[in-house]
Amino acid sequence: MNYSGNAKYFTQKKALHTLFYAIGGVMVFLGILCYFIWSYGFFMYPLLITGSFVILVSAITKPKDSEIDNALERKRDNLFREEFISTKSKGYSGDRDRYIAEGFVFGDGIQYLKGDDGKFRTVEYAITQIKINKSTCDISCSRFSFVSEKDDKKTVAIFLADISSVASVKKELADVDPALTFVKAYEIVIKARDGRTLFSAPIADNAEADEFIERLNSLLKK
Repeated sequence: MNYSGNAKYFTQKKALHTLFYAIGGVMVFLGILCYFIWSYGFFMYPLLITGSFVILVSAITKPKDSEIDNALERKRDNLFREEFISTKSKGYSGDRDRYIAEGFVFGDGIQYLKGDDGKFRTVEYAITQIKINKSTCDISCSRFSFVSEKDDKKTVAIFLADISSVASVKKELADVDPALTFVKAYEIVIKARDGRTLFSAPIADNAEADEFIERLNSLLKK
């Protein structure tokens, strides 16, 4: 993983790139005006060439959302090749007793950035495989960083008899940073019968996730 390149994504000065785009756009616009309105052909080419160059350099040097997304895909492929997870698909993959939960990790001190696509990304991500067996819930979780070698992997088997409930819980991020108030980040939370949290990890907020959690809770009642 290109840690230094990923770090540049999260530390980029988006306002600076926007400024360069604006400067380049103004220069190109003035170059066009010189040709069509003022007939100052002498200034047209320098303005057009310089403005286009500024826009091009800004576009090339600006870190892209796709760089983080591609890094994530490569990490998912590696986990699959290592047989840490048994499928590269998110959610279900034909086996209704196995689910892949994943998502960016939000919390105090965890750096984030809102991408050009409107999505919030953080420097940490978690991929979790949850497999329901006859008497246990087998979990494999990899929580890793895009900007360092941090990769916390753990596997745990939780007896279904020890679980009181499983829920998808929305994280309240307003206390972390007011800018994250409207970000929808959810965690799957597995509770013990004494109220302790046995396991938690990011999970998608969709019907498939709700179905898996409902299925797991139904097994606890048997």
